[in-house]
Amino acid sequence: MAHGEAVERSLPMPGALAVPWVRRLAFVLAYGLVCWLGRATRIDGQFLSLVWPAAGVGFLWLAASWGSRRDLVVDGALLCVVSAVVNAVTGVGPSLSAALGLANLTGTLIACWAFSVTAGEPGWPMSRPRHLWALLCSAVAGGLASAVVGAVGSALLSGSTVRWAAVAVSVWAFRLTVSVLVVAGAGLCLLTSPLRPGRLRGARLGEALTVGVILLLGYAEVFGSTMPVPLSYGLLPLSVWVGARFGPGATALHALTAGVAVVVLTRTGHGPFAVLSPQAQTLAALGFLAVVTLVSLPLALGRQERQQLTARLEDARRRAVEQAELLDAVIRSTADGLLVVAPDGRVLLRNPRAEELTGTASPVLDLRLPPAHYGCYLPDGSPVPEAERPLGRALHGEEVTDVELLVRRPGAPERILSVDARPLPGPPGERGAVAVLRDVTSTRRAAEEVARARDLLAGVLAAATDQAIVATDPQGRVTLFNEGAQRMLGYDESQVLGAQPALWHDAAEVAHRAGELGIEPGHAVFVQEAVQGRAETRVWTFVARDGRRFPARETVTAMRHDDGAVRGFIAVAIDVTEQVRAQEVLEASERWFRLAFETAPVGMAMASLSPGVTGRMFSVNEALCTFMGRGHHDLQGQHVADFVDAEDEGALVALLGRLAAGEEVVARIECRFRRPDGSAVWGACAASLAPGAGREPHLLLLVEDVTARRDAEERLAQLALHDALTGLPNRTLLADRLEHALSETGRTGLRAGLIYLDLDGFKEVNDSAGHAAGDELLVQVAERLRQCVRPGDTVTRLGGDEFAVVCPSIGGSHDLHAVAARALEVVRLPYELGAGRFGISASVGATVAVAHDTAERVLQVADEAMYAAKRAGKDRIVLRDAGLPGPRAGDSRLLGELRVGLAEGQLVLHGQPIVDLEAGRVVGVETLLRWRHPVRGLLPPVEFLDAAGSSSLMGELCRRVLAEACRMGAAWGEVLGEAAPLVHVNVSGRELESRTFAGDVLDALRRYRMPPDRLVLEVTEGLVPIVHDALAQDLGELRAEGVRLAVDDLGTGSSSLSRLSELPFDVLKIDARVVACLGESASCDALVRAVVGLGRALGPMVVAEGVQTPVQLERLRGYGCDGAQGHLLSPPRPEAELLVLLREWPSTRAHGWLRGPIVLPAGEPLDVREDR
Repeated sequence: MAHGEAVERSLPMPGALAVPWVRRLAFVLAYGLVCWLGRATRIDGQFLSLVWPAAGVGFLWLAASWGSRRDLVVDGALLCVVSAVVNAVTGVGPSLSAALGLANLTGTLIACWAFSVTAGEPGWPMSRPRHLWALLCSAVAGGLASAVVGAVGSALLSGSTVRWAAVAVSVWAFRLTVSVLVVAGAGLCLLTSPLRPGRLRGARLGEALTVGVILLLGYAEVFGSTMPVPLSYGLLPLSVWVGARFGPGATALHALTAGVAVVVLTRTGHGPFAVLSPQAQTLAALGFLAVVTLVSLPLALGRQERQQLTARLEDARRRAVEQAELLDAVIRSTADGLLVVAPDGRVLLRNPRAEELTGTASPVLDLRLPPAHYGCYLPDGSPVPEAERPLGRALHGEEVTDVELLVRRPGAPERILSVDARPLPGPPGERGAVAVLRDVTSTRRAAEEVARARDLLAGVLAAATDQAIVATDPQGRVTLFNEGAQRMLGYDESQVLGAQPALWHDAAEVAHRAGELGIEPGHAVFVQEAVQGRAETRVWTFVARDGRRFPARETVTAMRHDDGAVRGFIAVAIDVTEQVRAQEVLEASERWFRLAFETAPVGMAMASLSPGVTGRMFSVNEALCTFMGRGHHDLQGQHVADFVDAEDEGALVALLGRLAAGEEVVARIECRFRRPDGSAVWGACAASLAPGAGREPHLLLLVEDVTARRDAEERLAQLALHDALTGLPNRTLLADRLEHALSETGRTGLRAGLIYLDLDGFKEVNDSAGHAAGDELLVQVAERLRQCVRPGDTVTRLGGDEFAVVCPSIGGSHDLHAVAARALEVVRLPYELGAGRFGISASVGATVAVAHDTAERVLQVADEAMYAAKRAGKDRIVLRDAGLPGPRAGDSRLLGELRVGLAEGQLVLHGQPIVDLEAGRVVGVETLLRWRHPVRGLLPPVEFLDAAGSSSLMGELCRRVLAEACRMGAAWGEVLGEAAPLVHVNVSGRELESRTFAGDVLDALRRYRMPPDRLVLEVTEGLVPIVHDALAQDLGELRAEGVRLAVDDLGTGSSSLSRLSELPFDVLKIDARVVACLGESASCDALVRAVVGLGRALGPMVVAEGVQTPVQLERLRGYGCDGAQGHLLSPPRPEAELLVLLREWPSTRAHGWLRGPIVLPAGEPLDVREDR
C-alpha cells in the first residue's frame, strides 16, 4: 500500500483475543483498570494524573477494531463510556467525566488514524525505527487533539482561566504522548516481536540476568534516594545496553517496567522526582520515560531490522541458490534445448538437450561461423541466409518465434528444430539473446504422414476415376459411391446411397455364388470372406444403368472398430474388360513366341534362375542344337556352362550369377562352345530376364554364331601386328616388345639390346630377278634370323629390306655383339631362289639400353648405328653401348633464341588441306608449326621441338599453337561460312599430361568464338597406350563439348585395336610411311585395308597422310579411304596463301578431278618430304 493511504486492516490479536467478543471484553476490563490506575497517580489532589496508560491501551483497542467500521464504532463508544464511568467513580463530575471520555476517544482515534497514515506499511507494524517515529508523531497528534478537547472542556465546565487551560493542554498533551509512546509502543512490540524465553541459553541467559540485576541495582540506587534529577539520566546507558543487545519485545518490557517503577516510586515519594512540585514531578517522570523509550527502543528496533534484513538476505541467497539449482535441474531435464549467447555470438549456456539436438557447434549457436559449416538449412533444404538466423535476429533486438530449421550433422539423424529466440534485457549492441529449441521432427513427420494419408485418401477417391470404390455399412447399405463408380456404372451417388450392391450385380451370378456358399442370396454373398478377416477378390459381372454388362474384378475388405467389431465394408472394383482381351492377346503372343522360338535362325534357350540350378536349360530351339552340334535331349536339363570352353566358363557363370542376383537385366558375352567332335565355335551370348507366364522368372539366352567374325578379327589383328610376307612381328609389335624388354631391366638388373639390319644388295636382286624373287629372299632371311637368335629374342621386319631383333635380358655389349655376328653370318650365306642363286650381306647397327631409356630413342640409336655401318662400307656391325646421348651443346642457345622468337611472333602456322576423296572438297586443314628464324630462315619443327620438348617453354609453345589455330579457324569461318574446313591441331604427350589441357582448349575456343565442333585434336598413335582414365576423362569432356579427336601416324605406334576402340576418336590418320610403300609391300596394303575396315566398323573417318603419287591415291580410293592429304594435293602453305587456295578450291569437280592428272599451282615444286 502506498504511503499516505489509510490502512484498512486490524491489529492481529493472539490466542483467544482473536475472538471479537473475547477481545472486546478483555479491552473493556483492561481499559477500565488502567483508567483507574491512572486516576490513582494524581499527586496531592491534582486534576491531571501523573501518567495516563489508558491512552496506550485505548490505542491498541481501537487498532484491533480498525479493519471493521462497525467494530470501530462499538469499541469507540465503549472506550468513551468506560473512561467517563471511571472518571465519575473516581470523583469527577458527570459533565466533566463525559468531556474527559470524549477527549480520550478523540485522542485515541486521531493517534490511530495518524499511525495508519505515517507507518508506510500495511497493518500495525513495529519492527523498524521509523515505525517508532511514526508512533511518536501519532501520539503527539492524538495527545494534542485529546488535550484540546479535554482541557478546553474542563476549563469551560469548571470556569478555569485561559492560562490554566493552556498549561493543562501542554501537560495533557505531553502526558498522553508519553503514555501512547510507552504503552502502545510496548504493546505493538510485544505483539509483533513476542518474548521467547526459551531462546535465552548459555551466555545469552547470563547476559540477560546480568542486565536485570544491574538495572535493579541501578534503579534502587537512583530512586531509593533523593539524588539530583540529572543523575537519574545516568541510568540511560543501561537502557542503551538493553536496546543494543536485546530484541524489541524485551526492550519494550524494560521501558514499560521502568515506567511503572518510576511512577510508583515517584508517587510514593521516592527518587529524584519526588522533591519536585507536583507539576514538575509529572513532567520530569514523563520526560524520563520518554527518553528511556526513545533511547532504547530505536536501538532494539534497528537491531531487529538489521537482523531481519540479514535474515532476509540470507533467505534470499538461500532461495536464489535453491532456485538456481532448481533452474539448473529444470534446464538440464527439460525436453527443449535452451541456450544463451553473448552479444558477440559466444555460447554462454547450453543445456544437454541443446547439445544433443545441435551438437557442440551449431548454426543456431555460434554466430561467428557460417551456416554451411554446420549443415543448417531451411525446411525446403536451401541454406539459411545469415541475416535470417534466429539468434542473429534476436541479438539485433527482434523477437523470433516458431522458426523451423533443418539441421544435418555427420553421424546424427536429420532433425527439424523449431526455434524461439528473444533478446535479453540491456542496451542495443550489449545485450545477449536466449533461444529455445524444440525437436519437432516427429511432429512434422507425423503431420506429413497424416497429410499424406489424408491427401492420399482424397486423391484416391478423386483420382481413381477408373476404379469403383464403394463403402457399405454392416447391413450392406451403400454409404460411399466415388466418381469412378459413377463413371463405371452410370449411377449418380444420390441414386445408390442406402441401396444394396446387388443393384449392379448380375442376379443369376449372385444366386449361383450363394448356392456355392450354401447361403441365401444377399449382401452376405459379397462379404463372406471379408467377415472372417480375409480380403475377398473375385471377378463379377457388373450391369451398368444402361444395361451394359462387363467383367469387373472386385476386392472386398472389412472395416472394424478398435474392439474388432465390423463397422462396414469397402469394395474396390476395376473394369477388367481390357485385361481379359489382353490375356487373350498374351496367349496368342505366347503361341507366336513359341513359333518364333522354334524357327529362329539364331540359337535360343530358356534357362532356370532358381538358386543352385541357375543356367540349366529347360527349352532349346533347333538353331541352338545345330550351332552346338547336339540334339534336344543332349541340351535340355543341362547347364549352359557345361558346353563352354574351360577358359570361358568362369566368366559365363559369373554373368549368370549377376543376372540371378538382379545386378543386371541384360548381359552380353562372347565365349567358345565345344562341339562333340572337340572343335570350338564362337558364340555371342545375350542373356536377359524373362518373366514368363505361369512360371517363375527365367533366363532367355540368344546365341549367335560369330566364329567367322572372330576368325576375321584374329586375322586382322595378325595383319596389324605382323608382316604379311614373312609372318614376322611388324614395327608396332616391335615397339611393344622393346618396351617390355626395357621394363624388365629394372627388375632383373640385366640390360636390353636392339639389333637393326638393313640388307645390302637386295635392290640388285629385286631389279634383276623381279619382285617375286625379292619376296622369296626376304622370307628366307626372316627364317634364318629366327633360327639364329636366342630363345626369347624377337625378330621383326620394319619394312622393305629392314629387320630388327629385340634382345631382352642381355648381359652387355659383348653378348649383343655375339647375337649380331650370328645374324650377319647367316645373312651372308647364299640363297637358292627360283630365279637362281644369289648372295647378299647386311649393315648392322646394335645398341644396349637400360631401364630409363625409351623405345623410340633406342630404335633411333640403333638406326643411327646401322647407317654408320653403311657409311663405313656396309657388311659390318657398328655397336653403340654408351647409353642414350644427352642434350646437344647448342640446345641451350637454341632455347634462348626460341624464347625470343616466341615473344616476337616469329613462330607461325602453315596449313595443309585434307581432301574428301568422295566429294573432292577440302574438309580440313592440318596446322603445322614453322619458325621464321631471322638468320636461318624458315625452320620446320624437327629443328627445334626436340630442344623445347624437355624445357618449360614447351607448355607455352603448345598453348600458342592452339590459340593461333583457333584464331585461323575463326577467321576462315567468317570468310567461308559453312564451307570453312575443320582445323586439325597436333597435340604433344606433355600437353596431354597437363592438368590444364582441357581448360586451355576451351579457353582458346571461347577467346576466338570458334565453334568446338570445328576443332580436331590429333594424338599420335604412340601416345594412345598411355591415355589413362583421368586423361580419357579430359578427352571425353572435350568431346562432349563438340571437339573432335584424331589418331595421327597410325601404323607406326604400339596401340592395340582394342585400345583404339575404347577411346572416342573421330578420325584415323594413316602414317605417311605406310602410304609410301603402298603397292610395294603387301603388309602396307594389308595395314591400310585393316585401318579402313576398322574405320567402317567403329565409325571414324580414315585419312591417309603423305600422298605423293597418283598410284597411291588410286589405291587409297580403291580401298575405300575417306580422305587424303599430301604434296600431291597441296603442300603446307602460309595463312594468307592458304585462304586464297580454300576460296578457289575446285569443289565443282567433286567426282572427276582427282582421277585426272594433278596440276600444282605455279612455283610449287613437288617435295616428297613431309615437314610435319
